[in-house]
Amino acid sequence: MTAKTKRLIVKAEHDYPSGWGCGYVAVPPEHPLHGIVYTDTRFPNIIVHGGVTFTEPCVYGDRTATSGREIVPRMVGKRCWQLRNGELLDGEIPVDWWLIGFDTCHAGDNANNWPRERVVDEVTELQRKLEQMFNLKKALKMENKTNLSRLYEKAVNFANYVETTAVENDGFGSYKDEIRDAYEAGYLEAFDEVMGFLNVSFKYLDIDELYNDLKYCLLHKNKK
Repeated sequence: MTAKTKRLIVKAEHDYPSGWGCGYVAVPPEHPLHGIVYTDTRFPNIIVHGGVTFTEPCVYGDRTATSGREIVPRMVGKRCWQLRNGELLDGEIPVDWWLIGFDTCHAGDNANNWPRERVVDEVTELQRKLEQMFNLKKALKMENKTNLSRLYEKAVNFANYVETTAVENDGFGSYKDEIRDAYEAGYLEAFDEVMGFLNVSFKYLDIDELYNDLKYCLLHKNKK
């Protein structure tokens, strides 16, 4: 199946220790995370090395989207540094797309444990997760609004149950116990329906990613 997103990698050019470089996935305007910065509470906790650390448009505005830092006037309206200096793994990226990325500048990162090949693997995994989100985006267009509303209600209740239980337990762990408790407490149908839209199953899904997928449902409910 042809990818609806595009990958981009950029080699690090600085003096301090780091891995080979950074990885980005460009998403089109119809993607649910297009235009949302990673500091926004609606942005899901996507599991990628070091977490998502970059969310910006492909063309500079007068300020950066995430920090609001002013852009040099001569650069406004031009393609961002990443597009001009990076390696496009899936062909040209349209200027109205949105970049979501990670870096390898965290503690312990170096060129030995984060070579170019591993950065490519990680950005490919990030692309897979962002591609999955199109499934629920497509679900928003379903004609059966009653069933869709019911699905969202169940998914939101499930996500809230997991989050509340985790907070009561001081937020420790990776939500594994909370999710399993919710799964066994009567939320089975909601879980299966939501995961059905994502084309994954409880047996093969990383339990940490489940929580992120459910938070994604909350994001969509807020954007409807």
